[in-house]
Amino acid sequence: MRKFEGLSDFFRNATDEEKREVYLEVMQKANEEQLKIIEKAKELKEIEQSTTRKESQSADERFAEM
Repeated sequence: MRKFEGLSDFFRNATDEEKREVYLEVMQKANEEQLKIIEKAKELKEIEQSTTRKESQSADERFAEM
């Protein structure tokens, strides 16, 4: 792809095909980042659920000792 001076130069002078290519690249990168965020959120939720279960079990054990 050819070089442009800036964003406004790109929008004024790029062909429709160049604009399409850039759009698809940006959307692909955004999708990849979104998938990373979703995966990280799932991991954090699993950790939180695991911690909550352990705390609940610990509280149950302390209550049973009374």
